[in-house]
Parts: sequence; C-alpha cells; structure tokens
Amino acid sequence: MKNYYQTLGVPHTESSEGIRVAFRKKAKLFHPDVCKLPDAHQRFIEVAEAYEILREPTSRAKYDVLLKETRSGASTDFSVHQKKARETANHYSSVSLDDVLSTIAAFTYELGRGIVLGDRDKPQATFGDYARMGFYGLLLIVAIAISFTGVGTLPGIGMFYIVWHSASKDGRFLGLGPFLVSTLVTVAVLLFVGAAIFS
Repeated sequence: MKNYYQTLGVPHTESSEGIRVAFRKKAKLFHPDVCKLPDAHQRFIEVAEAYEILREPTSRAKYDVLLKETRSGASTDFSVHQKKARETANHYSSVSLDDVLSTIAAFTYELGRGIVLGDRDKPQATFGDYARMGFYGLLLIVAIAISFTGVGTLPGIGMFYIVWHSASKDGRFLGLGPFLVSTLVTVAVLLFVGAAIFS
C-alpha cells in the first residue's frame, strides 16, 4: 500500500499547513514544466495524489484508519478517495506549475475565510442566533477557565463541544468571526449591567 506521508516526506502528525508546504516543494521539483527526468510526470502525479488525500481531513482520517488496518491485516475500501485524488493529480500535471501553485493558494485562502466568516451559503443569522452565540461564548470562557483547573477538564470539553455547535445554523457553519463578536458584545453588556447595578 502507498504511504502518502513518505511520498510527501512528512511525519504522520504533520499539520495541514505542513502538508501544503511539502507539496509546494515537491511540485516545484517534479512538475513536468520544470523537471526533465523521464519519470517526472509519474513522480508528480504520485506527489499530487498524496497531497489530495492528506490535505482533506475526511480522506486523511480514512487513510489513517486504512494504514492501521493494513498493518493489522484488515482492509477497508479506499478506492473512491484514491480515484478522485488521481483524477485531480492528472489535472494538476496537465496545467502549468503556476496554475497548480495558485490553486493551492486559493484553497488555503478559502479554508481560512470559511473558518473566520463561515460557509459561503450559510443562512442569514438572526438576532436570536447572535444572542445564542454570545451566551455560548460566555460558556466557552467558563469552559476554558475550568479546564485549566484539572478538575473540570471533562465538563470543559463537553461545553466546548456544545459551543462549537452553537456557531452553526441549519447544518452550516456561521463562522468564528460572528461567534467572537457576539461573545464580546455579550461580555460588554454584562459588564455594563453589572457596573450599573453595583455602582
């Protein structure tokens, strides 16, 4: 079985950013535009296939399970992911190196944008959604505080899970940006109300 981590020259614990950087380096070495070795095309496809499998969290998780099962003698069908990765790798090999590197940069931008601003096709958040996120943001602050005590680690993890889901609506992620703004507004309102009551 192919070891995609070895193909990219990264450890199993490598971050998504590390995988992207490793692919960029290998692409600059083996892309048919720049590499004149007879097997450059095949080498590039192997590197691109490895990148496509490891860059996407779902396929990477399934691949990691498959690696463990292969060592234990079990087997899982991974052919759908491999086929898709090979098709993308073949596409990468047919376009210029600049286009490949631009595609990687665009993917990274879109990933970061999605984390901060949420899904592009997310539903419109209402005042109630923002109030809910603000409330759960306060819970997150409490969860973080009690997690550091050691005693409240498990409740803290449970609260963090609930909070993460509060930043979603109709199965679409609303984004960390709106979540943080809602939390800050809620904290400010509570501080203002508290100051007014106790002054």
